[in-house]
Amino acid sequence: MQTLSPADKDYWKHIVSSGNRLGLGMLSGFQGPGRAGNVVFSPTSLFVILCMLYNGACGSTYIELATALGLPADKDLNPWMRQLINYINGHDPSVLDVQMVSALFFANGQHLHFDFANTLTEAYSASLYSIDFFEPNAPARVNAWAAKATRAKITRMVADFDPSTRFVVTNAIYFSGRWVEPFEVSKTSNQDFYLPDGRTAKVATMSKESRLHYFEDNDCQSVLLPYQGGNYALQIVLPKTMQSPINLLPRISEMASRAASSPPANVNLTLPKFTLDFKVEVQNNLSGIGISDLSDPLRCDLGRIGNDLYVSKILHQAVLRVDEQGTEASAATLAHGMAGSAPPPAVPMPVDHPFIFSICDTVTGQILFLGSIFEP
Repeated sequence: MQTLSPADKDYWKHIVSSGNRLGLGMLSGFQGPGRAGNVVFSPTSLFVILCMLYNGACGSTYIELATALGLPADKDLNPWMRQLINYINGHDPSVLDVQMVSALFFANGQHLHFDFANTLTEAYSASLYSIDFFEPNAPARVNAWAAKATRAKITRMVADFDPSTRFVVTNAIYFSGRWVEPFEVSKTSNQDFYLPDGRTAKVATMSKESRLHYFEDNDCQSVLLPYQGGNYALQIVLPKTMQSPINLLPRISEMASRAASSPPANVNLTLPKFTLDFKVEVQNNLSGIGISDLSDPLRCDLGRIGNDLYVSKILHQAVLRVDEQGTEASAATLAHGMAGSAPPPAVPMPVDHPFIFSICDTVTGQILFLGSIFEP
């Protein structure tokens, strides 16, 4: 279990690192050996859900979560999570709309320990709802919450509930940002994109020459496309060869940091427009990062929530659109230049083969969304 100093001025640096590490592990798991596909999800949303469950865990389940996620004791973690959520929600929505919300739905008659309920409302700003999971409209209530939280981008998180469902913990994050410098629609054209199997597809591709924070080495190119009104940027990491971009995942945070700290370069960028909608049952991948107790009814100990509880499903869905004006993204998790001189020659960066991307905070390094594109 980690020991964190309350005197650390960057009080969520460790928490951001833990959340990012979770995201990298999960994306590798979502792809799996021999699989290559389009994926988008929110490491931050998943991390918040697991941290909320951590507050209800006991014994080996608590230790397992602390070890796998690199967490301090929950009493030390929670004030930092509150600060992180407040930071995410602290932008001017008229310029950069970022919103994270959480909720706990619990069965009528289900006893919840006061400390757990109080922690979720105080540290995670979660809303609490009593619900009859036997009622036919129970899924509709949870889906309505998700739709409101994601501006109707995610409207069907769950189709039904098992009669034994006792609680559902949810988290949703919405992001809508406009580029500091939009792409010109007139410059978008159909261009070749080279697929992993050797085929070529014609895809709508945006194009611009701009001064951007950029870094490259022998393996890849990395560029940051900033959004208005904050520190967020879309990071593109492009292998220099047709190798799987997943091989570059361990370096994605490093590449963002090195690009952000490099002086702006004149970049001739072509980037496919893309829209993604990805849904996954996360519990199937948690064992790969060392979390197996939660979904095992014999080993799971959530005694600080209530008696005889375990997590049957963790559902996650993310929707993302990148176009000439900017990016709109939603995710939900349910458990349950200098004037007067000519510019330098532009660095070419044709994003015409599989790549990985993130929407990240260029100051804290936090990854809100993470994904891969193999076929736009």
